Amino acid sequence: MSDNNGHWREEELIDYVLRENVNQHQDQRIRRHLQTCSRCRHIVEYWQAICEETEGPLEPKEKIKRRIYRSLVIDRPIRRRAWVRPLMLTSIIGIVMLSGFLFGRMTATYPVSHSQQVIPAAFQKQNMSFAPTQPTAYNVLSVHESEADGYVWMNRHSNDFYLFLNGLKPVEGKDYQVWLVTDDKRQVGGVLQFNGELAHVYVHHKMVGKAKTLIVSLEPQGGSQIQTGPKTVHLDLPDTSEF
Repeated sequence: MSDNNGHWREEELIDYVLRENVNQHQDQRIRRHLQTCSRCRHIVEYWQAICEETEGPLEPKEKIKRRIYRSLVIDRPIRRRAWVRPLMLTSIIGIVMLSGFLFGRMTATYPVSHSQQVIPAAFQKQNMSFAPTQPTAYNVLSVHESEADGYVWMNRHSNDFYLFLNGLKPVEGKDYQVWLVTDDKRQVGGVLQFNGELAHVYVHHKMVGKAKTLIVSLEPQGGSQIQTGPKTVHLDLPDTSEF
């Protein structure tokens, strides 16, 4: 139970529909709640209708993706109610930013920090036009930390990775740096860029296909070759055979 009116937050109900980030106890609580709450039941039915044709909760067909994006961005107005958390706005912004990827093409410009030379060339941001040679299905993971909420969009087959977070506070003279970790290696994954309250980073690298853990730490401006600052995000990624 998540808001002051005795309702579940919409992002939690979406996780319930997608069977993501919901344990058995929470699943049972939501099921019981839906029997008596028409408001939450309506939200669940709405998202079930959108996802009814999907092949799996994390790999919807292109047709369903278009329906979801159209529903979020065009057909359905952004409701400004007290129970809608910033995460929902973050999700919508992220979907808009990623729609080009999921529809097969995206052109993006990433500013380069003046001190970014410490970041390996493979991860430096640049002007790029990305056009995958085959349809791309992205897997989605929720991020829930004390300092930030957000989502990871990841495709291990194409080695694409996109992280966006809401809640991180910019720190003067510091950058939030992403690390991709395997069993025996920790690799720089770029520096988060801020767009208002939204922090985001895109990575295309072979390390994405092998990563087991995602870490975000606060580092000196421009990034570090080794982690020196405290972790703000720690996310264990599913095994490659499952994800």
